[in-house]
Amino acid sequence: MGMELSELAAIPDAARALALARFEQLRPHLEEGRALLDLCRETGLAYRTARRWRDLYRAEGLAGLGRRPRSDRRRWRSLAVDLVRLAEGLALQRPPLGKQEIHRRVAEVG
Repeated sequence: MGMELSELAAIPDAARALALARFEQLRPHLEEGRALLDLCRETGLAYRTARRWRDLYRAEGLAGLGRRPRSDRRRWRSLAVDLVRLAEGLALQRPPLGKQEIHRRVAEVG
């Protein structure tokens, strides 16, 4: 597979299983030289996804195919109270504004 044992040991079990499953999907391309587009047509895997996985594998090895934890994990993600009130007020306007317009206006302020 072209990976080291230390690389496998560094990956948590769930991420390792996901990385191995993704590698198995890419194996014909990576090891046998099959065209990525043909592989995607046969398996139903999106070409853009397969390219991203291939590039991650080439750059980071098997660890690159595992799911990365969120950078803001275990942190409270919220908007300031004033911005929430602004968004709510804009949502209640008549005629109603679209979601994109509300987002744009809140982003201008915040």
